[in-house]
Amino acid sequence: MIEVKFIQSNGEQCVVLTEPVGSLMQLALANNVGSILGDCGGTCGCGTCQVHVDEHWMARLPSIADDEADMLSLSENLTPQSRLACQIKLKPELDGLTVRVPEVQG
Repeated sequence: MIEVKFIQSNGEQCVVLTEPVGSLMQLALANNVGSILGDCGGTCGCGTCQVHVDEHWMARLPSIADDEADMLSLSENLTPQSRLACQIKLKPELDGLTVRVPEVQG
């Protein structure tokens, strides 16, 4: 099991224990994490699952792919730590991952 912490824009936290399978977006949707919409179903086609990954976790994630970077470039909430949750695959080495969820997606 791994632990993932979602922090909402209002400071509310949702901590989820899960098997390390699937994507961060799927985990968020299954646990009703607010502001994660996942409108495209995880195909990297909408940008409605953006999260801001805590800086010390960025190096543990795979490099951002061109299609993800392109989709993020359309966002109003872009930061250096922005990633699409659909592109973050849950793995044992992400135990303790903390992400912040923007108030508005898209």
